[in-house]
Amino acid sequence: MKCFGGSEAVLKSQATINHLASKGIKLAPRIPYEHEKVVERSMRILREKMNAKLSQLLYTLPKALYDRLVFSIINNHYNLPNSKTTPRTPAENITGEKFNFFADLQAPFGSIVLVNHSRSDNKANEIGIFLGASHGTKGGIWVFFLMLTKSAK
Repeated sequence: MKCFGGSEAVLKSQATINHLASKGIKLAPRIPYEHEKVVERSMRILREKMNAKLSQLLYTLPKALYDRLVFSIINNHYNLPNSKTTPRTPAENITGEKFNFFADLQAPFGSIVLVNHSRSDNKANEIGIFLGASHGTKGGIWVFFLMLTKSAK
């Protein structure tokens, strides 16, 4: 068990340490404010990834779409294996489902696409920005920001 805040008080209580040990729990105290530093580092990494993605785009992303950008960055992060979860991804550990890069990720966030509103009418195309899958869905429902109407569909 990691103890981020108030570990000094826990360490002074031998009864607490003995109780945890009897349950098979090893106490791993952390230095004060370590958790805050971990959170700050995660926020800094997210901000750096956002700035990198924004600089790669060939246009200025509307500020109303920044939440979609953050969702895309976090989603991509949890669908890549890392040193602590290899060979599985963090998302696989949580959901138990394997991420299929070719089926689940058709285009990168921010790609300029031609959106066809109707399968029967080929003239109903509109230029849009690919925003990824809808929140809470896995594949299938794609979200686009339509440039002319300035709305997400």
